[in-house]
Amino acid sequence: MQIDAPAALKKSSHPSLRHAFSIIEQRVEIESKEEDRPLHAKSVWLERDDRALYMLGSSNFTAAGLGLHPRHNIELNLAYIIRDRGSRFGKLCAQSWPKETELDNIEGVQFLGGSPDSADNLDAPPLPAAFGLALFCLDRHGARLELEIGAGAPPVFEILSKEHGLLMNNQGRADSGSPPTVVLPWDTKRPPSSLDVRWHDDAQREWSAPWVVNVADPSALPPPDELGSLSLAELIEILTSARPLHEVVLRILQRRESQKQPGEAVEVDPHKRVDTSQFLLRRMRRVAQALEGMRERMQQPVSSLDALRWRLRGPIGPFALAKRLAAEDPEGAAFMIAEVAATLRSVAWRPLGPLNKHAVGLEVSEITRSLQELAHQAAAPPSLAAYVAASFEELLS
Repeated sequence: MQIDAPAALKKSSHPSLRHAFSIIEQRVEIESKEEDRPLHAKSVWLERDDRALYMLGSSNFTAAGLGLHPRHNIELNLAYIIRDRGSRFGKLCAQSWPKETELDNIEGVQFLGGSPDSADNLDAPPLPAAFGLALFCLDRHGARLELEIGAGAPPVFEILSKEHGLLMNNQGRADSGSPPTVVLPWDTKRPPSSLDVRWHDDAQREWSAPWVVNVADPSALPPPDELGSLSLAELIEILTSARPLHEVVLRILQRRESQKQPGEAVEVDPHKRVDTSQFLLRRMRRVAQALEGMRERMQQPVSSLDALRWRLRGPIGPFALAKRLAAEDPEGAAFMIAEVAATLRSVAWRPLGPLNKHAVGLEVSEITRSLQELAHQAAAPPSLAAYVAASFEELLS
């Protein structure tokens, strides 16, 4: 047996410690056939006494993967701090660890030395400090990149992206007269995860390094395509379902795909062949159920401003529901949007951590004004328009 790890791990650093090695046997089914495949998921379990840290994500167990080296990688992990391994939560985490088989005869195992740590190339310099914040902005002015490039930037450099190739270079830039922030238009609503910066040092050697792009307002990002194209009926289905979001969306996508298939069976039940989605009372009842489901989702604990904004303006939030009502039910949209706003105001918010009720109130007031503007744009008889106006005046008072 071979293990892709340094042989030095066979010996512990202290007599009281014991190093053990285990393997995980995994067989996956591909096209109805079981095949041996290496387990690519990465997890780290660190424990001391009754405490533990359980981390899952993209990090390899290297200095670069764990962020312990100046030239560390960019990783995404989820870490659970387990204060009591004997607690119910600690036991659940332990149960999620894959089933493993400990190797008894370590002497018969061939250690291959392990994959090289990406931080071992110490000759490669990090991204020069002159390249400061790379920010993606999406607002009423459109999508753009705002790049901070200080006066100490290399005399020869260029910035590229996977999506658009060369974005800019140092030609035409003078350190003394150039603005510290360069604004570049971006023609899509999806930001790049990083840019590639290439430059020459004093010895005319060429180097490159990733420049991570941050997002100014994550709540302004467009939803995934599967959620951005939801119809009113599909959105109501999600809001009225007690099942997890991903399961309901998967069911909707599967139904869409089945409807594209040729030779679909013709429905013979005369009751099912009648489209009742446009019946007024039935539609009102379904919307009322959706509003109650929306309220329940809103009342789940929320711990950050970004999460709150996504909940309010995301693809299954009140603003998305109001926009679908305006698009697919224009006659009753004004009244129903007012009901959306009233439901939103009745939510018993549960902010956690640094998020407080005052900040929640400000965000709710802002989204209510957006709903008011949307309702005002919807056509309505004078009496109904007056009712809607009075409702929003009361909600915003």
